[in-house]
Amino acid sequence: MPKFTRTTTLATMAIASLALAAQDGVLLRRELKENTTEVYKVETMTQQTMSLPTGMEQEFKISALSTYTVKTGKIDPAKGTAAVEVINQIDKVDADGMMASMMGKQDNKPIKFSAVMDNRGRLVMDTTKALDPQAMMMAGAQAAGNSGMFVELPEKAVKIGDTWDVVIPKSPMLGKTDQKLVAKLAREDKLNGKDVYVVAVNGTLNIEIDPSQMAPASGAGSNPMAGQKMTVKGTVTVSGEGFVEKATGKTLKMESVAKTKSKVEMPDMGLSIDGTGTVTTKVALQ
Repeated sequence: MPKFTRTTTLATMAIASLALAAQDGVLLRRELKENTTEVYKVETMTQQTMSLPTGMEQEFKISALSTYTVKTGKIDPAKGTAAVEVINQIDKVDADGMMASMMGKQDNKPIKFSAVMDNRGRLVMDTTKALDPQAMMMAGAQAAGNSGMFVELPEKAVKIGDTWDVVIPKSPMLGKTDQKLVAKLAREDKLNGKDVYVVAVNGTLNIEIDPSQMAPASGAGSNPMAGQKMTVKGTVTVSGEGFVEKATGKTLKMESVAKTKSKVEMPDMGLSIDGTGTVTTKVALQ
């Protein structure tokens, strides 16, 4: 075979291989390492408007800065999972209106819980251990506001433009059934010099809360709503982007906006209050 023909054939085969790889997509998996610690800074800004029965509207804003520490322990290679401990420390909270006085009474002690993380970046709380109700609420509120701390990676290989379901587990904030958002492999990019995939996450979740059924947090006083009928129902529409490092599958950054619509019902008091709001969340690996 002439040298030119042989070179052309090899080039054609290489191009065909690249095209086939692009068609098959890439299998995204999160790196799990024993005895490692990751620290994330989480910023949230909440703007809420409540329509009172008197016809007046009550507006308030809350901004918070938290530090999430994720400690990875023993890994199960067969299952592709790792035991982790998550510690959430609220560093700063600013609020206005009636929320300012309520926030001032909060005990901002660290909230800890045990969980299992798999190689798709899914974090599941270990419900076999005693859990602080604040931890349960925190996880539920976080899921309601975005898709969680990390991008849920797809089960199968994907290419740019492909979508997959992101499962949001049931929780005290979201009701008794699992729900889903939709993730899309939007594009390739760079973040702080690292090659990343950008994953867009969108969808609408139902909110269903019964505060009267929630136990008080450890060390707190009795639940003031215990014994009273009160429900909160509504929806939260989420849109966001996560930046996933190609080399490790870690979520380096996530930003999301959640638009909420809710109705608070207190039948014993004859109250029905409508609310709308926006929650902006920014998560960044330090």
